[in-house]
This record gives sequence, C-alpha cells and structure tokens, in this order.
Amino acid sequence: MVNDGMDLALCMIDLENMVLEYAGAINPLYMIRDKKLDIIKGNRFSLGQDEHNRNQVFINNKIKIQKNDVFYIFSDGYADQFGGKNGKKFKRGKFKKLLLNIHDLNINEQKDILKEIILKWKANLEQVDDILIIGWKI
Repeated sequence: MVNDGMDLALCMIDLENMVLEYAGAINPLYMIRDKKLDIIKGNRFSLGQDEHNRNQVFINNKIKIQKNDVFYIFSDGYADQFGGKNGKKFKRGKFKKLLLNIHDLNINEQKDILKEIILKWKANLEQVDDILIIGWKI
C-alpha cells in the first residue's frame, strides 16, 4: 500500500461577486490586504494520502475580496530549501516577510526577486524540492 499524497491549494475567483473560494490540502493561501498578511489554512491532510483519509471532506473557504488584495499559493519548496551561511532551511517566516516586502511590485519584478534570493540562498547546494509560487492581484 502506498501512503503518499499530494499537497495543494486550489482557488476559484468570482470577480462579479468579489468572492474567492479556496480549498487546500496542507498548503495555505496567503492574502495581503493593507500591508497585512493573513494565512488561510488548508486541511491538515493530503489529497489521496491513504485509505483512512478517503472520506475526508475539504473545507471550502469563501473570502470576500477587495480591489488591490494580493494572493499567493505555493509549494513548500521555497521555504524548505537549504542554504544561507549555516545550511539551514529558508523557512516560512522568512518567506512571509519576503512576500510582504515585494507584494506591491509588478509580477515580473516579484518573480525576478524571488528567483535571485533563492539562488543566492542555496548557493552551490542542490535544490531539494520543486518550487512553485503563484501570485495575483485583484
């Protein structure tokens, strides 16, 4: 028996009614509004993890959105990357601060900064996992 699952975050945006729906398997949704980052947590189990979780129901979060809200969904690869002067993980706290610092830049500038910082962080260490970050502004 395989005891493996997939962590994910899934969003649907209704711009007509200004509602975002989010469901997550482990992975959260980050929302930045008025320079404040809020974390909308996913369920604490992975998709298809094992037979015991087959009947689990994912929570569908409905969030009223506003113009200029910024959202991010992502894999755990960025925060889990080893590097820095002591070979430690980047960590979620540092990742959150980074997103808060760059969220008001255009998407291409954000991408360039995120790429530059993680490459500098890992230096000559191997990349340990996939890195995926999806961000958007309302």
